Amino acid sequence: MDVLSRAVPGLPDWLGAGVERRSLRRLQRRDGRGRRWAGRWVATTTAGWSAVAALSPVGAVLGGGEWLLLGAAALVRAGLGGWELARLRRVDEAVALPRTVAPSPWELRGSAAAAPLRRGETALGALAALARSLGQAGRSGPAASLVRGAVVDGVELVNGLRIGAVRVTACEAAMRAMADPARRAEVARARDELAATMQTSVAGMDELLAAAVEVVGGARPSAADLERLRADSELLREYARALRSLAG
Repeated sequence: MDVLSRAVPGLPDWLGAGVERRSLRRLQRRDGRGRRWAGRWVATTTAGWSAVAALSPVGAVLGGGEWLLLGAAALVRAGLGGWELARLRRVDEAVALPRTVAPSPWELRGSAAAAPLRRGETALGALAALARSLGQAGRSGPAASLVRGAVVDGVELVNGLRIGAVRVTACEAAMRAMADPARRAEVARARDELAATMQTSVAGMDELLAAAVEVVGGARPSAADLERLRADSELLREYARALRSLAG
């Protein structure tokens, strides 16, 4: 972890949200480079074993029956390589980053959207790290699938939080430009409604993260742990839909 990441807790929310977002992008780029290298290596070795399997009948005719045994072993290795390559591609597709553009740090300065947006970005980074740890440990099964699905749901929620933050900062800019107190109060109510929905949604993100930690931390997560994670993921999808609905 770099110096900037260690300094994140002491930063104001309007700066911290952007730092968390950049940290997640760096993590994903490093992970992506490692997966691309692994994918190229697996693809190359799989092609090599496939070539050996294809040429083994010729070798058997010219050199003896041991070539058939080598061909059978090469065929098995090529099949395993194809399976591993397909698994790497599936995992790559499951860890997409949020695509919605967030407000700039200067737009978030003093904004009611800064704190919930930062909390959402931080929680998403933690979820992605949990999913990454499962991949590095080679763990699979229902627990790993649920955690990867939770990351996808977290991405959708952060997309919704960014949309909400754009609307909140727009309302605040309008409030600063208005001279009529009654109109300003009307816009302030709309801003407060959006900010409250963002805060509620981030609380759901906290619950999801806690459930994911319980699942990842246990060697054998219980059925109750898995059900809690599944329920929290569904609730997060509801929050994401609510944010998109409020933001128009």
